[in-house]
Amino acid sequence: MNPQHKITDIQKEKLSALTCQRLSSDPNNLREVEAFYNALNETLVDTLKGEAYEEDEQKGTAYYVVKEPTGKILCFSP
Repeated sequence: MNPQHKITDIQKEKLSALTCQRLSSDPNNLREVEAFYNALNETLVDTLKGEAYEEDEQKGTAYYVVKEPTGKILCFSP
């Protein structure tokens, strides 16, 4: 492995502090999604604010969120 591409201990610590969970597994996620805004991809916003929570809850389509330790959602993934 190229030493320039090695993950540092600080980066490992930050990565290990992140959590990944199903969108519907925590009611707080719904509140976070409601605050989500992305001017470049309004379709994503509409999906997340519309059917995503229900689809995930009914086990139709799995939606995942990656959160920092404070609970803030960093990214979404269907």
